[in-house]
Amino acid sequence: MGPENDETPPAKADKKREGLHPSMATIPRLVSVVEIIKREYLKTLDPGLAEGGSLSGLHQYNEVGDLAEAGYIEGTGDEEQARLESLALALQGRNHVKQKKIAFMRVTLCRKEIPQLIARGATYQRPAVRKLSKSARARLKKKQRKGE
Repeated sequence: MGPENDETPPAKADKKREGLHPSMATIPRLVSVVEIIKREYLKTLDPGLAEGGSLSGLHQYNEVGDLAEAGYIEGTGDEEQARLESLALALQGRNHVKQKKIAFMRVTLCRKEIPQLIARGATYQRPAVRKLSKSARARLKKKQRKGE
């Protein structure tokens, strides 16, 4: 129980976190920000725009992919040589081939549906609907009658 025992070993989670690319660590933050935007958008809608007593929020499309496959990262000229070397190491049975991919997530928010994004493989989330209260609908009808 001397001073040499005062050092604590690094946590396993820290080691795993080191291997993650920063884009992977920020995806949960992106999802949180998108949900806040959708909620705040729905709060700021004018009740006068209500169709059938309810207000529609934003359509959400999520795309997840690899930056290299999407063409955002260009490879080096020695890719073929590196691939052959990693394949030779894997065939020896000593090391596993290390995957070097950087994931990304693209979120598209819009007021109208975009079927082309679904065709490209994006996932779709329907907009939240805010129903107007009975008294709000009555006020809206009264306001419309005064305007006529």
